[in-house]
Amino acid sequence: MVPQVDLRGFFFEKINVDWPKDCGGKDNFDLKILIILSKRNGYNNGFDDYILKCNGSFSNIFQIQLAQINKKKDPLAEILKSLPQETNKTKIEEIYNSEGLKNYRLFLADFFIKVINEEKDKIGRRILILETIKNQPDELLKYLLELSVALDSDNQAWSKKMVKKVIEMGPEEILSPRAIESSDLHSKLVLATKTFLIKFKKVFRDEMLKKMFINQLVNLMPTEELKDELPFWSADWTLADMRGFLDSATYGKPFIGFWYLELLSSTYEAEVLRYIKEVIDEEGLKKYGKSYSWLLASYQSKRFDAQMIPIFKELWDSGSSYKRFLVLNLMEGPHFKELMVKDIPELSKPLFQLKRVLLFDMLKRGENLNFSIYQLLKLGDRSDELLWWASLYEK
Repeated sequence: MVPQVDLRGFFFEKINVDWPKDCGGKDNFDLKILIILSKRNGYNNGFDDYILKCNGSFSNIFQIQLAQINKKKDPLAEILKSLPQETNKTKIEEIYNSEGLKNYRLFLADFFIKVINEEKDKIGRRILILETIKNQPDELLKYLLELSVALDSDNQAWSKKMVKKVIEMGPEEILSPRAIESSDLHSKLVLATKTFLIKFKKVFRDEMLKKMFINQLVNLMPTEELKDELPFWSADWTLADMRGFLDSATYGKPFIGFWYLELLSSTYEAEVLRYIKEVIDEEGLKKYGKSYSWLLASYQSKRFDAQMIPIFKELWDSGSSYKRFLVLNLMEGPHFKELMVKDIPELSKPLFQLKRVLLFDMLKRGENLNFSIYQLLKLGDRSDELLWWASLYEK
């Protein structure tokens, strides 16, 4: 079996394909998409040897797709000219010219490295950062950049707001990918993050939020090295400590999702859910439920319908792809679908259709290609369109 591909920011489950004993598996769609995604994200998994051995057996189209990965795209006219006559060239042209192929996360990583290491005029730096991130989709590096401006200003209220946003991020949120194709960029990102955290440790004054933020950041950043680089900041809470924190009005109830993930490292999931259910109440849900809506979408309960439904209606109305994805997850339960449809008629469409539209919209907007493609595969989509999205995505 093909080894599991683990991409940070969501759980990328194993794509089950039989490992080909020879080049006979060359037409298997799942194998082709896994080869492209693995190659694009810097995973080998034996694919390099397989491609070298079987390259001559691949179709002309797949060879063209492989040739586009992790490099500047060939001119469109050159790609179209090489394709068989019967190919849907209109769809390829549409994908080629889409904004969704631009790697915004790579841009933000480069920008983060540049401005975090800058020592010049602070006011000019703050203006540059805020102007640059203004129209960027919400994600981890955007939050860190805004936090750096708040720290520069020694604005503790603003800093707390951004720290809380990071702590509230869920495991399926659209985050920076784990794989950074350039090893040079990878090393620079680690160093810039350490520089950022040194300033954070010095300026930010809430010690408990500081520890929670560091634990969350090490889990979310697209690099494993931070775990080894920052042992002096590790918050090694005991199970009893964490259970004690859960009931805190300041550090517990607003961050149920964070504590759920922390507790999972210390005990069984069933026990964690029992702890969590003990502290969730109507008042807390009404006040803080949005901050752990990802958890409510995954572990549904009819107990608090009156509090949960308004939260998820607001998430849908926000238009955010991630938040809408959570709503569709919640609607896996027919009971919740029925309740949501009462006020949002468009949700009466079949769930697979709603998901498919959302995921292709995400591709067109450049909102995490790996996540969108994998979810489409889970829905049963096996169109060549997915191979083109994956191969043409900019390095």
